Amino acid sequence: MSKKETINNVMKHKRIIIFSLIIIGLIILIMLVYILTYANNKPKAFTSDKNVKITNKCDYFDFTAVADEISLKENPKIKLKGKISNVDTDYKISEVNVTFEVHTNWTNKTDVTDSSSYKFNDGKTLTNHTSDYYSTSCTLNLKQSYPVKVMPLVKVNKPTVYAKVSYTRTTPASAVDPDGGKVTETVYYKICYNDLFYADTKVIG
Repeated sequence: MSKKETINNVMKHKRIIIFSLIIIGLIILIMLVYILTYANNKPKAFTSDKNVKITNKCDYFDFTAVADEISLKENPKIKLKGKISNVDTDYKISEVNVTFEVHTNWTNKTDVTDSSSYKFNDGKTLTNHTSDYYSTSCTLNLKQSYPVKVMPLVKVNKPTVYAKVSYTRTTPASAVDPDGGKVTETVYYKICYNDLFYADTKVIG
């Protein structure tokens, strides 16, 4: 096909070409809006704290949260408690407390903030490596029912729970530090909705 024929074909179908380019441009624009909305509105947990890093890991014990009762529709709430296991008994882990928040993906709003701290083992030292320790149970009353429509074509079906766990760790005596010492530390966790369930979880609605 000659150059002239090519130009003629383009001119002949220019309306279709222009219309197609407009549609492609709109699709790209909409995709960018959704991508930027998601990127700029990720949940931000515990904003009153400095240098929050969700690590989901502690070197001295394993932590998760378990739900006793979940209701996401009528009177939405999550009744849950923290669980600690595999405690490193070489260190005296004590004064362990957990605070929970609930967030909705695609938004940077906190669905519920429970500023209360809940103790493990009444604040006493966690002494048994093979035991599971549970915090005081708490009820998080949610501001909204789920699923939540956050944007056209975007629906968030489940909330996400965040936890802040603070504890005191007593370091063993050593040649450098014969008396040992106490260190207060904080770790942050993101707990997916499905990870809250265990055998006795009661789901309402």
